[in-house]
Amino acid sequence: EFFLMNTTWLKSLRLFCTTATPGVAAAGAHGSATGHTLKTRSKAQQRIMDFLASFPEGVPVDRIRNFSVIAHVDHGKSTLCDRLLNMTGIETKGAQYLDTLEVERERGITIKAQSCSILYDNPKDGLTYLLNLIDTPGHTDFQYEVARSLSACQGAILLVDAIQGVQAQTVANFYLAFMQQGLEVIGALNKIDVEHVDLSSSRSQLASLMDVDESAILGVSAKTGKNVDHLLT
Repeated sequence: EFFLMNTTWLKSLRLFCTTATPGVAAAGAHGSATGHTLKTRSKAQQRIMDFLASFPEGVPVDRIRNFSVIAHVDHGKSTLCDRLLNMTGIETKGAQYLDTLEVERERGITIKAQSCSILYDNPKDGLTYLLNLIDTPGHTDFQYEVARSLSACQGAILLVDAIQGVQAQTVANFYLAFMQQGLEVIGALNKIDVEHVDLSSSRSQLASLMDVDESAILGVSAKTGKNVDHLLT
């Protein structure tokens, strides 16, 4: 059963879109405290405002998708989230847009889970969906943030560095998402753009962990955007 955002959340999102000023993140469930800004305010904000307004009684459950990106530390979660934001019309300045804490910027890691609401036009059915994306920490010390995020999700993207392969937090995060929460998990190998990368070993490891056929494991590049759109379709 889909997790439906409550009426209070939808009202706050409408208010956020209506009252946001130029230079403040539009279409997000978080504010921008780090100087990261959108190049334009109107397009992303107006799209969400129009989408919400088209459902006076609330967005239907089957038009909402809540999902997390989970991975071992430094496997590319935040870069993938940046790419997903860009793909859905949110142009950001700077990397790791959802890492809003100063300490996250300084250390280059995600410490606190951050969310952002985006709209996605599905080419398969021609419908627009409200996607609530959560970027989660990869470091083992912040595993509670991952667990908290997954409890509000329908699914997760399990991202693995194609060079490093399956690591400790890959296994721990899969256990949290699939075994404990019963979520649908999509396995993806990142950094396929790296020259001479050998995907076979990492693909085999991830497929074995998830108990799926190797053909179900997607190869993507969060850096270049290659195949990232396949994660949403």
